[in-house]
Amino acid sequence: MKNKIVKLRSKLERNKIFFETFAATVLILASIYVSVQANNISNIQTEIMKLENTPKIEIRTTISQKDSVTTKWQIFNHNSKISNFELEQQFSFLSIRKRDETQEKEIPLMEYINGIGNFSGQNEGLIAEYDNGYYSQNEKIIQKELENYCFIQVRCFIEISFEDVLDKQTKYYQITPMIKEISEKDWELIKKDFSMKTDKKDRTINLAHDIESNIQKIKNYN
Repeated sequence: MKNKIVKLRSKLERNKIFFETFAATVLILASIYVSVQANNISNIQTEIMKLENTPKIEIRTTISQKDSVTTKWQIFNHNSKISNFELEQQFSFLSIRKRDETQEKEIPLMEYINGIGNFSGQNEGLIAEYDNGYYSQNEKIIQKELENYCFIQVRCFIEISFEDVLDKQTKYYQITPMIKEISEKDWELIKKDFSMKTDKKDRTINLAHDIESNIQKIKNYN
């Protein structure tokens, strides 16, 4: 009888150690799970905060023909307030495709947009407006004069910057002939291409200059 009691006591001691170890393991796993879930919730909350405070930039274009043909670009901000908005750089090209050719050539186009701009003073809604003065009118005249010789089209790209509640942001856009955001990698390629093509000043076009001389440059461009 005594031996049976000793054996039972020994078995209970072993079971006690097992259950204590098992309970401790369960508690550790539970705490790890709770910690992971809390971290996931924190990450989700951080992402939600970023989304709530991420500005959404929209660019619209209009063509006014009141006194002369003028293209305007309006920049809107939605979703979150911004400050210190700037148009940092612009690169433009005049794409030329002769009527009897399929390949396009591009001439660097100088200061296609008036970089000064008109600012609304607001940090939401309409932020700024830019135009190209009477360049659109000169562009139309050149297109008309060369319609039997070649097809021309302007490609313009801009870099903008602003500050939101989190940090300073930089974005890149093509704004003509279509409006779309582009990557920093694409921007750097455009910047490099523009720099290479503007090595010779006589191989650039400025729509503010004499129309006839610009037409001759386009015809002579190889």
